[in-house]
Amino acid sequence: MNSRLRLRTLFLFVFVLTSQFIFLNFVMASVDKNMTISSNVHGCILEIFLQPSDRSFGNYGTQAQIDIKYTNEVNFHTVNLITNGLGLGTYNFCANSIYPNPSSYHLYVKGVSHLRRKISSQNLFSTYLTTKDFRVSQYVLIAGEINSLKDNKVNSLDISAQILKLNTSDTISDLNKDGIVNETDLEITRKNFFLIGD
Repeated sequence: MNSRLRLRTLFLFVFVLTSQFIFLNFVMASVDKNMTISSNVHGCILEIFLQPSDRSFGNYGTQAQIDIKYTNEVNFHTVNLITNGLGLGTYNFCANSIYPNPSSYHLYVKGVSHLRRKISSQNLFSTYLTTKDFRVSQYVLIAGEINSLKDNKVNSLDISAQILKLNTSDTISDLNKDGIVNETDLEITRKNFFLIGD
C-alpha cells in the first residue's frame, strides 16, 4: 500500500450519556490530519427557588405550576413542581424527552394558593443545569387565591372558601403553613383583597 495514500474519513458519533441526560452531538472529520469538533449541549435541568408570601424561611414548600413561554408569548412547556422547605423545585426536561434550546423565556408562576406572577425575559438552558432564585421581594408569590375557580384574583370568593375551612388542616387555605386554618390565614387573604395576578 502506498504510504502516501491518505485516508479521508468522516465519522459521525452520537454520544448519549444517559446517566445524566447530557446529549452531545459530535461531528469529527479527519482530512489530511486536520480535525474539527463541534458539539451541541442541551440544557436539561431547571432548578427554581420560589418564595410564597407570609411564610417563615424554611417553610417555603408549595405546589406550583410554571408556564414557560417564548418572548412572543407562545407556550413552550408547562411544568408542575413541588418545592421543598427552601423553595426549591427541580424539573428534568431531558428525562421527559424535551430538549429546550438556549433562549430568553417568560415564566408565569402560579402557586396552589397564590396569584400568578410573570417573571420576564429569563435566559434559560444555556448549560445542562439552569438555576434561578426568585426568593426576592419582586417575585414573591402573593397568597389568597383559594376558591376553586382559580380566577387569578383575591376576592370575596376566596374569603368565603377559606371561612368554610376554618379550624381544619386544609392545605390550600392554610396560607402560612402552620398546620391549621385560622384568623392568621384570613388576615393574609384580607390583606391581599382585590389584588390581581399577572
